[in-house]
Amino acid sequence: MSMVGQLRERVVIEKPTRVGDGTGGESLSWAVLGTVWAEVRSRTGTEVTLGERDEARSRFTVTMRHRDDVSADMRLVWRAQVLNIRSLRDPDGHRRWLAIDAEGGVA
Repeated sequence: MSMVGQLRERVVIEKPTRVGDGTGGESLSWAVLGTVWAEVRSRTGTEVTLGERDEARSRFTVTMRHRDDVSADMRLVWRAQVLNIRSLRDPDGHRRWLAIDAEGGVA
């Protein structure tokens, strides 16, 4: 399974960090873990109800070279769109590739 030629998109991996607000509380911030070449494939689109409004969501499979430092609490940024990681898997079991199922709002 050679995918190197299909890794044509630049994707930023971001990890959550907690930042003190100076009054004893914290807020969530995002720090760049790295920028990688990846293949991004659209899977489906759905609508979800948030409060009193419907919001369109898109699902993607993002495939990149295998990394041990990516987890489901992180997110990806692709073409200025934030993609929340839903699950990760090693598609061929050889730790060559990392396939990430992600979801993002439609811009």
